[in-house]
Amino acid sequence: MMRWQPCFLMLKFLYGPRHLPSGRASMNQAVVSAAIFLGCALMGTGCSELAASKTEINAEQSVSESPIKPTDSPMVVENCSARTYSEAEEVIRGQIMEFNFGRFKKARAYASIQFREAVTLKDFRTIIEEDYSFLLESPEISFKTCIERQNAIYIQVALTVQKVTVLDYRLIRDEDGLGIDAALITARSVELNA
Repeated sequence: MMRWQPCFLMLKFLYGPRHLPSGRASMNQAVVSAAIFLGCALMGTGCSELAASKTEINAEQSVSESPIKPTDSPMVVENCSARTYSEAEEVIRGQIMEFNFGRFKKARAYASIQFREAVTLKDFRTIIEEDYSFLLESPEISFKTCIERQNAIYIQVALTVQKVTVLDYRLIRDEDGLGIDAALITARSVELNA
């Protein structure tokens, strides 16, 4: 969880705690948010380690003149299997259902172990109430793209109350099973009844 902290700090700096992208005028902000999330996702799954090791490989290659094989890359990105997609959907729906009943402790149980270790129940409740309050309003849920990368699953979810909010979820497997490790608002539409 700690490696995601700089990402959230960048978003808080860009938008403030309550000023996340909304409306057409903020489409650029939504694009920037998506770019930050993707960058953080790559950073969080080891891409930064890959860049460092590639530099080391290039340095060694110039000394030894041995070619780099394409199969040396440990990064594999795939579409989610039907089983993984269904499991991720079940976890996200379960957490949102608990939010609908105001059961923050049970909703937090759907988070990954490292998230629960880093974020107290009190802080979790504050984050949801202040920045993700639409989750408390029984939103209509629509699951979009899903990819797997190493031990992480990234799934995009559109939530509709009076406007559509798009969240990019990051779920990881740990000894408790699949858990939500991060959820980032990447876009918001204008009011539907405006």
